[in-house]
Amino acid sequence: MFRGNFTAKVDEKGRISFPAKFREVLDEVGGEEICITNFKFDGHKCLDVYPQTKWIELEQRLREQTERSPRVIKFFQNYYFPGVQECQVDRQGRILVCSRLRDYAGLEKEVVFAGVMDKLRIFSVGTWEAVFAEGEENLPDDPDVVSVLGY
Repeated sequence: MFRGNFTAKVDEKGRISFPAKFREVLDEVGGEEICITNFKFDGHKCLDVYPQTKWIELEQRLREQTERSPRVIKFFQNYYFPGVQECQVDRQGRILVCSRLRDYAGLEKEVVFAGVMDKLRIFSVGTWEAVFAEGEENLPDDPDVVSVLGY
């Protein structure tokens, strides 16, 4: 499981240091290969990052689902899957994110990696601050958000 959030720098070649804690998770689930794709979370552009093994499981689950709405099919076929970039964490612990994805998510000098259980997200710092603040706002107004935790 990917837990927590970490900031990292983007170098002039578009390489980003992959957090050591998250590299440990990759090792546990089968390697240093990852799949990165575009995503929009509550109107905020970011990147979804999966260990390659989890990406393959996602593809398989979608193949097995026979009843999907046209809207879901369009999302995956026209946006999520075509946006994917496969890459590997290099020996220095960095990933090279293509310029298309960096531009999409507005990743410039510094980014935030946020753990989301079996995947993680990469946000620009400004976008992460907005997403985090919106998450914080939801809690006081809707205590049912944490009811699944038994509180």
